[in-house]
Amino acid sequence: TLPGTIQGSARTGYLGMVRIMGRDLTCLLGEGCRENGDVVVCIRPEDIEAKSGGAMSGEGWEGVVRHVTYSGESLNCEIDLAGTILHTRLHPSIILREGEPVLLSFKPERAVAFPPETVL
Repeated sequence: TLPGTIQGSARTGYLGMVRIMGRDLTCLLGEGCRENGDVVVCIRPEDIEAKSGGAMSGEGWEGVVRHVTYSGESLNCEIDLAGTILHTRLHPSIILREGEPVLLSFKPERAVAFPPETVL
């Protein structure tokens, strides 16, 4: 989950703009979101995409790989994103090393924002 703030209006079930760590993201707004209100953006681990090394161009958030576990069908990683640890489940062909910088992104339709008081 990532903390953010809705930019402008908020209509439940519609796409809205959320500012996360200085970048704007279009995502689905869950029930209870309010105009210009604080939210928590939820993304499933398998919906997070990661690029490292020379592939780190484009839009996204920069983080640092903290832990990597190869599980056969996936590469499970913990990524430190400005003090927030994100758990990712990446394709096993991706090569990441602990301590390495990484660029994270995800498709807007795979992210959902909720008011913080509704997320456990």
